[in-house]
Amino acid sequence: MGHARRLRPEAPRVLSADVRHRPPRPPPALAAHLTLAAVTGVTLSLIGAPESDHDPEVSTRMREALIDTLTTDAGPAPDATLATRALALDATLSDADPATVPLRPVETALLRDWLRQLAH
Repeated sequence: MGHARRLRPEAPRVLSADVRHRPPRPPPALAAHLTLAAVTGVTLSLIGAPESDHDPEVSTRMREALIDTLTTDAGPAPDATLATRALALDATLSDADPATVPLRPVETALLRDWLRQLAH
């Protein structure tokens, strides 16, 4: 990663003043799956499209998007108090009778997923 990447005018990027809100770098196994999916998708879309419809930017833009996703540095360590509270609420939800939780099961699952993310 020692290469400096330039921002090209043909591929504008929106840079956040506060990069702490960027998602953390995915784990290696997920990065491998993302890479395979991106490469396969671009290849199949180029094979399946008539040559006159090929966009020479598709491969380049996909590569840049993938690099940005896979090389994002992790944000700051989460607040220990927040993590503790998130874990406590997650544990409470897992032990609760679903009939007493005022959320649909899919909403409860989403909330629990978010709580686990806050805890890590």
